[in-house]
Amino acid sequence: MVLRPVLLPVLRPALMPLFDRIRRSAAVFSPLSNFSSGQLGAWYDPSTFTGLYQDSAGTSPATAVGQPDGLMLDKRLGLVRGMELVSNGDFNTDTAGWTPVAGITQTWVAGEIKLTTNGSGYTSDSLAIQLVSGKSYEISASIRPFTAAGSPTNLGRIQLQGALSGFLEPGGALKRIMTASGSNLVLALGVASSGVLAESGGYCFFDNISVKELPGNHISQATASARPIINAAGGIQYLTFDGLDDGLSTGPITLGSDMDCFVAIRRSTSSQMILLSATTGGGNYIGVIQSGSSESTENGAGSPSYAVDGVLVNAGATSVTRGQLHTALPSNVWHVLEIRNINVLSWPSISFGGYGGWALNGDFGGIILCPAGDATTRQKNRQYLGNKVGLTLP
Repeated sequence: MVLRPVLLPVLRPALMPLFDRIRRSAAVFSPLSNFSSGQLGAWYDPSTFTGLYQDSAGTSPATAVGQPDGLMLDKRLGLVRGMELVSNGDFNTDTAGWTPVAGITQTWVAGEIKLTTNGSGYTSDSLAIQLVSGKSYEISASIRPFTAAGSPTNLGRIQLQGALSGFLEPGGALKRIMTASGSNLVLALGVASSGVLAESGGYCFFDNISVKELPGNHISQATASARPIINAAGGIQYLTFDGLDDGLSTGPITLGSDMDCFVAIRRSTSSQMILLSATTGGGNYIGVIQSGSSESTENGAGSPSYAVDGVLVNAGATSVTRGQLHTALPSNVWHVLEIRNINVLSWPSISFGGYGGWALNGDFGGIILCPAGDATTRQKNRQYLGNKVGLTLP
């Protein structure tokens, strides 16, 4: 006790940086807090390569500026994978559960399954599992080909049959992210030789076969020419939409009747565009920008109010016009647009950027679609997106 007055002046300069870091870390906001109990919505974040893929099946992760974005994962649930659905995909002790067809030899070898063909064609070893239609899944495997002296390489492949369709194979992709179209999935293992029918005695090894649900409302573009491009400038990474046909859409989605939407956007000089729409369902949309127009900014989304960079448009009225929103969002400058209290309960899916002649022409820095919050929560979401695009917002 006697030493305390003496020690504090000495220790305070050394401890203050630590206290500052603790105080700052306690104040850090993450959009994950909007969805801590699994709430409906979506969080799309192009500011890092995490969750960005060049193709819609998720076989080629995005790694550099200038690449297309064919798939952007919804981060609102933390990108946490579900439980393993393949009962014996690691083959630690045996090949239990996998059923060979006539003529194929199945062998367990040091933690792998070895398949040997009879030369009659593409033969398979299969396993059936159950999925949920409309849910997204991550499918992956390890396949080790074998090359015999004087013989072509024996190539393994896993064919997805039923709820998912496609292949996992060396030289193609050994990981895919796909949405189930049904409930029944069969994984069929096979051996081919240099891409043709299997040669007699040809074999290869399979291991680490995995199917896990990837929860979220992931958004993608199957058409290569209509994918936005990953760009970066001034320390900001974002997606650029060409204003012609670039767009990203979800699969089936369930949303709520009272939600907020925050969008970081830098639009071009285009005089009209639609920010978010239902890909089906009678042309429902929100956030229509049109120079000089007195028409409504939304259809089939209730009567929301709008704010740009924290400032209400038309004094917070629920009758904002397309022209007013056009004026409130000057072109070639980053802004955070808030659309408050939207009703998207009836929307079967959502699309960003590619609404016909109203396509987004500009840059996209992120979107948070979450249950409607109070003033403090809205401020935190607005400031979070603002920081992503170099803005300091109230």
